Amino acid sequence: GTEARWFRTLSSSSSCSSSSSSCKCSFHWEDGNKPKALMFRGAGTRDAWSGRLQVDLLGSFPLRIPVATGAGAGAGAGYVNLKVEIRSQGPSTRVIVSEEDEKHPDILLVNKLPRSSLLATQAHQSRRDPLVILPQEEKIFCWSEPHEKQLISLWVRESMAEQTSAAAEEEEEEEETVAVDVEKIGS
Repeated sequence: GTEARWFRTLSSSSSCSSSSSSCKCSFHWEDGNKPKALMFRGAGTRDAWSGRLQVDLLGSFPLRIPVATGAGAGAGAGYVNLKVEIRSQGPSTRVIVSEEDEKHPDILLVNKLPRSSLLATQAHQSRRDPLVILPQEEKIFCWSEPHEKQLISLWVRESMAEQTSAAAEEEEEEEETVAVDVEKIGS
């Protein structure tokens, strides 16, 4: 699993540990007339906020949260894949956060190509930081923006030992991207 991280809401100063088996964070909205949305982030000073989750839309949402990895200026970005369930219980709304189930994820991308990598992003997101699935590998896909249209942009990149940035830019212009509408799979 992922290392223990602390997550907190924008509307609350309380924190909950993702490594504890049960944690409750109560809060209220200062203005009940405004849209109700939550964002999450790791507790690291360089961790970024997740996409917005609208609390009035009930359901289960796989969510990709950017977190800093390593230490120092050269450290890169990584991600934590979470499942966020929003449930109504009487007058209360419950937001249940857990790690995405690795054995039964909502979306699993499988690359059966023998020598090419598969790259994936949510359709409206920048292609700058895609999920990379190496040949003969599978990875869990979670949404950066769970309430945006659920389209996955996929493209294939031939495996190469090294590329110059100019060659990579030329290749990117020639790549064809395919959009997969997840809401219509199986229909």
